Amino acid sequence: MRKTLKESKKKVTVMGILVKTFSLALKQYPRMNSVYDPSTNPYEYTIHPSHNISIAIDSPNGLVVPHIKNVNNISLLNIQTELERLRTLASEAKLTAKELQGGTICLSNIGTIGGTHACPLILPPQICIVAIGKLQTVPKYINGQLSERKVLNVSFGCDHRVVDGATVARFSNAWKQLIENPYLSMAEMI
Repeated sequence: MRKTLKESKKKVTVMGILVKTFSLALKQYPRMNSVYDPSTNPYEYTIHPSHNISIAIDSPNGLVVPHIKNVNNISLLNIQTELERLRTLASEAKLTAKELQGGTICLSNIGTIGGTHACPLILPPQICIVAIGKLQTVPKYINGQLSERKVLNVSFGCDHRVVDGATVARFSNAWKQLIENPYLSMAEMI
């Protein structure tokens, strides 16, 4: 899919695709897009209808975590434009409270600096963060034949007062299906 988009002069990064497919999986598992405030009621959480996906960015001034608003309602190309805008603002130390406050779930791409696995810590009041490892080409046996496969490890950090491990695993499997099958992603888009 990226090759076809590139040939038609539309630049889309792996991160852009991961953000959009992540949002599509959130439609199937909306509880993952929750915030939790234990000071109100220890058993209450709020599911957000908007997917305001926070993106951890390594900037010259340290880690910053701006978010892309309403990912569930914008196109892949608009997500890519917003990612580039946020990265530029981060590199110039020009992010404002508007970009930094209001995220509902977080993606951290540790793979850009070489990491493969992590133990990500949630950014309260969010209940989930996902660390994305480096995209690697590895040998895999498929139907008895050795071939190359692209592999991307993800590590979840979640608040188990809101989501249990089985839900996280099912969400991860749904996200994986959408990443591996662009046609399924197309069927889920608005």
